[in-house]
Amino acid sequence: MSRETPSEYVRKLPWKGQYFFSYEDFAKHFPDKGGPYLRVALKRLSNSGKIVSPWSNFYVVMPAEYALLGKIPPVFYIDALMRHLGRSYYICLLNAAAIHGSSHQSPQSFSVMVEAPSIRNVVKNGTKLNFYERKNIPALYVEKLKTQAGYINVSSPLLTALDLVRHETSVGGLSRVATVLDGLVHKLDFTKAGQDLFDNFSMAVVQRLGYILDIVLGEKECADFLYRKVHERGFRRVALKSGKPVHEAVYDAKWKIWVNQNIEIDE
Repeated sequence: MSRETPSEYVRKLPWKGQYFFSYEDFAKHFPDKGGPYLRVALKRLSNSGKIVSPWSNFYVVMPAEYALLGKIPPVFYIDALMRHLGRSYYICLLNAAAIHGSSHQSPQSFSVMVEAPSIRNVVKNGTKLNFYERKNIPALYVEKLKTQAGYINVSSPLLTALDLVRHETSVGGLSRVATVLDGLVHKLDFTKAGQDLFDNFSMAVVQRLGYILDIVLGEKECADFLYRKVHERGFRRVALKSGKPVHEAVYDAKWKIWVNQNIEIDE
């Protein structure tokens, strides 16, 4: 039986290097207390700003450096949350690009790729968590990076680039993608990628990425490897912007792409 108060329990967790706990953890620490007491205690701790609950039955102790903001960035707790949910994941798209140093604009939400089945998007504590789904996570192209609270899984620059093109409508369109890629291109060396990476994407995605790197950004050396990769599989005529008419589009014979979307880079 614990003689600590709920407030003392939460205050002492960071001393042990722990910032996360579940409702089950909390209940086990106060075995003599019933559900109503526990729920009220957690509500009071949350209202006082001592804890934040970004997910049902999952709690984060407010670090001192974020107390004035009253908000904790998802990168602080995402790994613990995914372990709580028992899900494989990686931080993706604009958030991954920003971690790798390419950020022309701060993402307004936090993007996470999860292995199927999908997870619903949610807004918690003023932050929107966007979840994207893929059948299998290509673990060889997911990097583990150290943070204050432990490690996080982040898509490598190569995987990030392909994901950005695949999900271009979700990140603000092809011009936004090209702008972000412009800040990421110095980290792109597709000669280091195996066929297993490309097996996770359609060749249309690889063609579009190659076209952007080659024609839009002028990164021909980087694009040449993608060209050879598509050539091995066989080119198919595709639209640069999926779902948009191509009847008045210019045709790029090299990449076999109908250029039905103008791409402009933000300086």
